[in-house]
Amino acid sequence: MENADTIDEILAGDALARVAADLRRLVRPAIRVHNRETSDDSIPVGVSKIGGLPDLPPHVPYPYPDGATVSMVQQSRLPADPGVPLSFIAQIRLADSAGLIEDSPLPDSGLLSFFYNDFYQGQVLFTADDEPMIRRTEPKNAQVYTTYSALFEPMLLPAFVETCHINDPRWEGRGFLPGTVSLTRDEWDLYAEWTHSEYIANVDHLLGYSQDAQPYAMENSYQSFRPLLFPDLPDWDKLSWEEKHREHEGNLLLLQIEPKDHPMHFGRGGAVYFFMRRADLLNRDFSKAWAWSQ
Repeated sequence: MENADTIDEILAGDALARVAADLRRLVRPAIRVHNRETSDDSIPVGVSKIGGLPDLPPHVPYPYPDGATVSMVQQSRLPADPGVPLSFIAQIRLADSAGLIEDSPLPDSGLLSFFYNDFYQGQVLFTADDEPMIRRTEPKNAQVYTTYSALFEPMLLPAFVETCHINDPRWEGRGFLPGTVSLTRDEWDLYAEWTHSEYIANVDHLLGYSQDAQPYAMENSYQSFRPLLFPDLPDWDKLSWEEKHREHEGNLLLLQIEPKDHPMHFGRGGAVYFFMRRADLLNRDFSKAWAWSQ
């Protein structure tokens, strides 16, 4: 499995011996998405791909800002133009990823379609295998990206620094959520350098952890979307550190798409992240997914 030897090597060293067992427990399986440029004309409807035009059932409307799962326009400098559709990011034929990692929370069948714009508006649509699909024509004002075929490979990802799992020791006591594992400054420097190295480069992937352009992508996005997606939950500011941490640990990355190998670019860092609560994913409630860029 990709990255397994590298993770074993760094955690076997003396420098991280004190926390190696704790860090190893945080390692998660993920599915790397390799891509190769192609065209919609050369691939059939319903296959896994990044970019191009989406394949959707005829009765499903093309996603626009006013139909996005949650509107975050109020947090943006400029309002989204309601006449500009969300950009189609990718579609994943789940049979392609089935069986690659043990106990995957993803469905074994169906198609997941991902849409986003740069105003924190996203939508994830699920289409069952027995639903007929057609390739959509290009909507007016749409941003259509180059088409890339998608191939999948299992990988392992360590927890990254500046997350709820591993906080920067310089920030302790300054209002930041304590990490699952507490590192000394020397341990943090070594671990941060390694996780940001070419061994764990930013790549397109499903599950695992987000590889953040800036700290706390999952944590900050969840706190922004939480009152909109989950209004029945108690006030965040009234929760204890332990309760906040428990909620964050119930969230997961659904998909990350990087600008490294294709021309999509969102926010300042370029990547787009789709997150969900694990419970919602297991219940196949994709209306509870949220999207983010940094």
